[in-house]
Amino acid sequence: SAAVMNDSVVLIFSGVVVDLCVRHKVSNSLPYLLSLATTANIGSALTMTGNPQNILIVSLAYDDIGWAEFASNMILPVLAATIINSIMMFVYYGSELFPGSSGIMENIGIMFAGKKTPEMLAKENAFYARQAAAKEAAGEE
Repeated sequence: SAAVMNDSVVLIFSGVVVDLCVRHKVSNSLPYLLSLATTANIGSALTMTGNPQNILIVSLAYDDIGWAEFASNMILPVLAATIINSIMMFVYYGSELFPGSSGIMENIGIMFAGKKTPEMLAKENAFYARQAAAKEAAGEE
């Protein structure tokens, strides 16, 4: 983040991630927390003030380096790290992030084409049934 350091982002949003996992009855929040931490760390490398290392590099630079120049120098490493991080999350946590999925190609279809597995559809239908029941109960009172 350009305005807040990556540690602050992770601290602020880790509570939100855990709360969302609890609300959606996700048994293991580790993949989501790990994804938050790694993507915040990778993203912070793109800006001059995103992490303390970049601040140090910019302050020790002999010539003035601007935001655009710094970002242009960091775009390829950040893209490479993002791709590697995504692959690792797919490989290690694909079954937890995409319940009922049969493999990486189906995971990609879920992410980019909006496909859903039968298990995902069952969870979605159960969610909407709970919402309808709650509305019906509130309407009866």
